Amino acid sequence: MVFLFPLFGALVGILTTSLGVSAQVLPTPSDNLSLEGELLWAEPVEILAFTLDIALALALAASLAWHPKRMRDRQTVEDLSKPFLILLYGLIGMAVGFLVVHHGYIIGFVVFGMGALLRFRNSMDKNEDTVQVMFVTLLGLTVGLGLSFSAVLLTIVGWGLIWFSGQSKGYEIVLKGNDDAVLSTAIEAVEEVLSKYHVALINRTSNPAKLSVRILVKAPAKLPQTEFEGAILNALPQEVQARVES
Repeated sequence: MVFLFPLFGALVGILTTSLGVSAQVLPTPSDNLSLEGELLWAEPVEILAFTLDIALALALAASLAWHPKRMRDRQTVEDLSKPFLILLYGLIGMAVGFLVVHHGYIIGFVVFGMGALLRFRNSMDKNEDTVQVMFVTLLGLTVGLGLSFSAVLLTIVGWGLIWFSGQSKGYEIVLKGNDDAVLSTAIEAVEEVLSKYHVALINRTSNPAKLSVRILVKAPAKLPQTEFEGAILNALPQEVQARVES
């Protein structure tokens, strides 16, 4: 079903262009009907400007996504993926601004209307899936408006962000013991496993009242989840209750 979203965006873009919402700075698809004309719609200066806009948007979004306070406050597995979602949202915002400048403010209402529809009227539970669906819909809209080069460049950057975010996987290890000594032994055993598998310790939160500890880690994506979970559970004392969530 995901492949239908870019088709929907492209259809909206084509209909919008047909209804007269055309660019004032850049040529519309009616000016160049050939494939070569559509792919090379922009002058080198315009291509460079669009590329610099992407770089600036990513740089500004990254400065907030990896803010030191955000890094210190990470508590859940979902927190580990949020920086890349922020980058994608920044990229979407930049593309929407570009479309509004070159195709009029009506495009802004169209984009945000589609975004609201996708956000509240889909069955996707994960934020990653929602933002990616919004992104591919925007790509389809960009293609439908005849801005093929912009769509190709956005796709390349988006593909790189998704690939880079998939190079690691977050886990939350929850330990619960009978006393502090047993819990301390369990923590040391977990840290040895993390060191063995080159897993980064992100945060550790203790609850003395419940004699429990939550450990947030980030492991290489190539590490099998079953192997990592088995290593953690086998290293713990029998008195400790543990679970590994991803």
